[in-house]
Amino acid sequence: MKAVLFDLDGTLLPTAFEDLIPEYLGMLGTYLGRWGDPRWLAQEIMQATDAMIRGSDGRKVNLDTFADHFFASTGLDRSMWQEFDRFYEEEFPKLGAKATQNPRARQVVETAFASGWKVVIATNPLFPARAIHERMQWAGVADFPYDWITTGENMHYCKPHPEYYLEVAGRIGVEPEHCLMVGDDPAQDGPAAAAGMQLLLLNGDVSLAHAAHILAGRD
Repeated sequence: MKAVLFDLDGTLLPTAFEDLIPEYLGMLGTYLGRWGDPRWLAQEIMQATDAMIRGSDGRKVNLDTFADHFFASTGLDRSMWQEFDRFYEEEFPKLGAKATQNPRARQVVETAFASGWKVVIATNPLFPARAIHERMQWAGVADFPYDWITTGENMHYCKPHPEYYLEVAGRIGVEPEHCLMVGDDPAQDGPAAAAGMQLLLLNGDVSLAHAAHILAGRD
């Protein structure tokens, strides 16, 4: 193995973002409220997110796929995009009050770096970099020199597509068979195996502490 990919939600970050979606959509819809009814905006945001997850032909980064679908569907002016940016700077961090930390998360990342691996934050790239870095801060792992962090601006595919994992491998210059994906969700992280990667799924028997032992070569 030469590289390890860490999922965020449910892996390094105990609080799955799925649990925060209702509050997140409420905050975002309200913030953008001058453009339309907040409930309508939230619905359109989810539909554009679904379009992003379904995937592209690999020619557009994820946030461009989101924006193209959102603005075509709503008919709103693209100048609104600047308000999305401001939301992630001004309001999104407030969701961190709902998040919890696992001290083992920092330990396992430190172990990966100390063992000489290339290290990637392989979260589903549905958000801009600002929001993903914020969530990394919630997890207590934002200050490491990662080889790659998957964001909406730098990825062309989302989980659960195997192409997402192949793109990560290409970005860090490591063949998939020399990569280990550490995650918790068989549906989202499991397709790493279809891309040719090794897979470590956390569950009741496999914890972050166990993962740290594996990365250190002690298991």
